[in-house]
Formats: sequence, structure tokens, C-alpha cells
Amino acid sequence: MSSGYGRHMSNDNFLYEGYWKEDRYHGEGKLVYSTGIYIEGTFVEGKLNGQGKQIWNDGQRYTGEFKDGILDGSGRCFYPDGSNYDGFWVDNKKQGYGVLTNSDGVKQGGDWHEDAFVAAREAAPEKVIA
Repeated sequence: MSSGYGRHMSNDNFLYEGYWKEDRYHGEGKLVYSTGIYIEGTFVEGKLNGQGKQIWNDGQRYTGEFKDGILDGSGRCFYPDGSNYDGFWVDNKKQGYGVLTNSDGVKQGGDWHEDAFVAAREAAPEKVIA
């Protein structure tokens, strides 16, 4: 399919349904892999960008911002153990301010660096518009 809306079943065991532009996923669409992974959102030149969601085959699910197909920006991730993280991501890792809530409801809020908790803080700083 060159451009427009359509469905494509790949030889690599995934189905794409959505918009195309010049033989690339471009616009609203969804990918469903035979492994159970599900991805939905806005694609730009074949990669998920902007708001979207992803569900992994182990039950982990993420809703939030993507950049070039990876978690990047603000988003919330629910883990199979019942915990969840609500905050910022860079290159698929927790980065900046976020709150991790364990399955018992205990919250750990503060600063994260490359998926590691580094400093407790009550709330995210307000954005300053220059």
C-alpha cells in the first residue's frame, strides 16, 4: 500500500491497520504482534510519535508520549505486579519527576535518573514559561 488507509499482515507475524504515506505507517494506526504486543497511536514515517499506548504480552501497559517508537515524555505505566509509575520518561527509562505506587498503594515520589530513584520530592515543579 502506498498511501491511504488499509490493513497489512506482515511475514514477521504482525498486523498493521491504519494510515499510510509512501509505504510507511503515517497517521493514526495500530500494530498487533502474534506475541501479544499491541501498539496504538500516531505514527510518523513508520514510528510511533506523540500520544499512544502499548501493551506487552506480560500485561504491562503504558499510556503516554512516544518519540520515534520509544517511551519519551509524560506517561503512566502499569506493571504486572500491580504497581504503576506516573511521570516522565526518556529513552524508555524513568527520568525526571515521577511517582511510583506499589501494589499496596505506597507512593514514592521524586526524581528519577535512567530508571533509578535518586531523590524524594513531594510534587513536580511548576513549568516556567519564558
